[in-house]
Amino acid sequence: MKKTYLGAIILALAVMMTVVVVAQADTPVVGLDAPYYEPGDTVTVTVTDSTANTHAAGIDTVTVIAANSRDVEDTVEDIVLTETGVNTGVFVGTFDTTATYPAPEGELYVEDYEEFNEEGVLGDNGNDEVTVTYPGSLPATATVNNDWPVVTLELDPEFVVNEPDPNIAVVANDFLFDGEGTSTVTNPAYGQTFSSTIFVVTIDAPQALEVGNMDARIQASGNTDTDLVWALGGSHIEGGNLVGYWGPAMGFPMNNDPYSASDVVNALVKDNSAAPLGTYTITVDLLDLGYEDESGVVYPFGEEDTAKHVLASVTETIEVVAAADLMVSVPESVDVSLTGGELVVTIHGATSKARMPR
Repeated sequence: MKKTYLGAIILALAVMMTVVVVAQADTPVVGLDAPYYEPGDTVTVTVTDSTANTHAAGIDTVTVIAANSRDVEDTVEDIVLTETGVNTGVFVGTFDTTATYPAPEGELYVEDYEEFNEEGVLGDNGNDEVTVTYPGSLPATATVNNDWPVVTLELDPEFVVNEPDPNIAVVANDFLFDGEGTSTVTNPAYGQTFSSTIFVVTIDAPQALEVGNMDARIQASGNTDTDLVWALGGSHIEGGNLVGYWGPAMGFPMNNDPYSASDVVNALVKDNSAAPLGTYTITVDLLDLGYEDESGVVYPFGEEDTAKHVLASVTETIEVVAAADLMVSVPESVDVSLTGGELVVTIHGATSKARMPR
């Protein structure tokens, strides 16, 4: 009798344990491969649902529904997602968006629209929203946008090692000479707001750079205060290139009302540093820190590097050439003054030739 009672207890516990395991099944999760899309983009959907893994030795499928949140009539049903492998419980599939109305079979109609009056003032505008639903999970959403930030970069076409630049005074370093340019970023009033962005600046020399060859600094346009000239953050040599970020390390918000900012970029070749001469390529990438993208640009720099989505990018080149020595021969007791900008050099006569930077 005792054995029977004990067996009943064991059986009851087994049933209870079975019930608990079922109750703790993971809640399905649906996700998209991007937080925003342009009309015409392909959307990749991922569903994680262990309960949909019904064939232990085979590949299962699930379906989702995609809709335009602004118009319930714009819907694509029965989008098939295929399990990524046996018993993974992870399902992946795609569908296309389109700006064509009515949408072709299997595609979702979306738009990003703006209306302007005769004076060019923005009136009605808005962004559609893609929503993907799957039973038992919260919906996944993404914004539709085709008005993106723009980054421009204008550089002086040539600068010379060993030749002082009158603008270098703001840098307050006697051993740096620069090729100065201006970078401007704009985000249209009818674009999208980004909560955290950063600039990554890459300087690619004709030959691999070494530590100490170059520096790069940023200064707000029109500002002559030496305290407000910043070296690129996290500057380091990567693959022979000088790489650093521009802006607060945690990023900065970029609104759309509209946003516009302009800064002076100084690519600084250190005097007597043996930096290679020739064509230098300078690239400025604007990254969305809230969007990891395998095809993007790595940030932050360190052991936990992740690639971030590039919102805008611009590349320009400059030529770095060596200044020739200027040979001047003057009779004894004769002074010769050479004036260049604010620079005045006086050479006192001597029987031998004098050498100076051009």
